[in-house]
Amino acid sequence: MKTVGFPVLLLCLVLALVSGTSAAQYKEAAIENITADPKKFSSAAVEVTGTATLYAPGATSSTGYYLLKSPGGAAIRVNTSDGAPVLKRRYRVSGIVYLDPESRVPFISEKTRVWMDAPVETPVEAREFESVWWENPMLVLLLIMLIAAPVVFYLRVRRRSVEAPPIEIQEDAIPINFDEDPSPVDLKTVKITLPAPMTMRYVPGELVLVSGDDKGKAFKIAGYPTAEGSIVTIGREEVTGERAYAHIQIDEKFHTVSRKQAELIWKDKKLYVKNLSDTNPTQVNGVELKSGKPLALKPGSTIRTGELEFEHKV
Repeated sequence: MKTVGFPVLLLCLVLALVSGTSAAQYKEAAIENITADPKKFSSAAVEVTGTATLYAPGATSSTGYYLLKSPGGAAIRVNTSDGAPVLKRRYRVSGIVYLDPESRVPFISEKTRVWMDAPVETPVEAREFESVWWENPMLVLLLIMLIAAPVVFYLRVRRRSVEAPPIEIQEDAIPINFDEDPSPVDLKTVKITLPAPMTMRYVPGELVLVSGDDKGKAFKIAGYPTAEGSIVTIGREEVTGERAYAHIQIDEKFHTVSRKQAELIWKDKKLYVKNLSDTNPTQVNGVELKSGKPLALKPGSTIRTGELEFEHKV
């Protein structure tokens, strides 16, 4: 019975694998399920539906990412090389789920993107392939032989499965929840025009406004990675593009703040401030800084830019 049973079992397994190849490559999944259990969907081929709400270009013109939000409010990042989608339009997106190596937040590497309101027709080549597939017994037999050989080898050599060691999550990694906009949109004196990408980390601690209309309000910000360190710029000028998330734009009414006022630099687990203005020097704890010379901040230090003052709290 064992001699007869094994070939039958193997044949059933092979037929299941063969029939599986004719099914859809991507399985429909809800964005809520992916974000709730990222490990379960890691490396899975999925198809999700949602509305494109934000697009950010990448380091090169051919890469970027956008956020796809479900009707329930859950959102997931979609990496794409096909350019920006039309915002506020619903799409059906297929791709592979990956976990960010630092934050362990899931994202989808886009393979296809289809506008939900546009008619979708199966390509002629695909329909012809499906009609010919089961009508070619030699092709089916060849595929069974190719699949059966490694399956038999695996069953004979491997007696038990070996799980890969878990990936350690760095303690200082800060996952970003895209259901909450990290930009200080409710502030009147400062603004950050672009949310930080999920691959970026926030500068530890937060900045608290101790003067002006937003006195007492706090916000966090991520730095733009450079050879000098992760840099946050401060000033009245407007910064666009991929650096926009790492710029604190001061309201134009603060004329004592220069367009290029200062830089915050996070390097070697220390936060530095560097003055960029000769006409309105940046002050730390009441002492004016010399231009171009970074000064290490201590927890609770105050930074004055013209008539606007911040406190760095850890």
